[in-house]
Formats: sequence, C-alpha cells, structure tokens
Amino acid sequence: MEIADLITPRSVIAQLRATNKKQALQELAKRAAALTGAPERTIYDVLIERERLGTTWALAETGAAGPTGNRYGDAAGHSCFAVVGAVETARTLETGRGDREANMWAFTRAALELLDACIQQAGDKS
Repeated sequence: MEIADLITPRSVIAQLRATNKKQALQELAKRAAALTGAPERTIYDVLIERERLGTTWALAETGAAGPTGNRYGDAAGHSCFAVVGAVETARTLETGRGDREANMWAFTRAALELLDACIQQAGDKS
C-alpha cells in the first residue's frame, strides 16, 4: 500500500466530532481501519501507545538496496529518508553500488546521522 492510497478525499475527516483525545483517536482508528482493512482495535492500540510514549520524532526511509533497482526506476544504491519532528528535512543518498548489505549499512548510517543532526539543531533552537 502506498501513502497516496491513504491520503484521499475519503480519508480526510473535515469535521471530527470528539470532545476528548480518546474519542478523537477512536474516530481516527475507525477511519484508518475502513481504509486499510487493518483491525480498528489494533490501530487504536498503536495510537494509544504512541501517545503514551509521547513520540515527537519520526524517521522514515525508502529506497533500492540492491542488487537491482526498484519498481520506481531507482538504481541500486538509491535511498530517500526523512525526519519529522521539531526540525523537518529529507535527504537522498546515491551510493552507486549494487552491494545490498553495504547499501543497507550506508542507508542506516546516513538516516541516523540525519536524525541526530536534526535533534542537535532542535536543541540549539531552544
């Protein structure tokens, strides 16, 4: 499933009817379950856990580790990663190699370095 499959006019809740956070999360879980086919309770539990942890940062990565490219036309060694939090940014890395394991390590290192830089930058702002 692609993100574009989830972000559609049907997925937007323009007038969410909730008087507290629990009701809002229940409504979000209901809508997400209808869109994804995942169990509503499972989605709700994940949302509650995220709230319990107080998560404020996210790191995501996608790419083609190799030995071949991906279905989007990216060559092996291509990765895009993004950080969302107090600082938001995205980067693309091209290793030029088809070595899957080496690429996976390079992608991981670069993504974590980007997250660290963002956290440091956020600390400098406060």
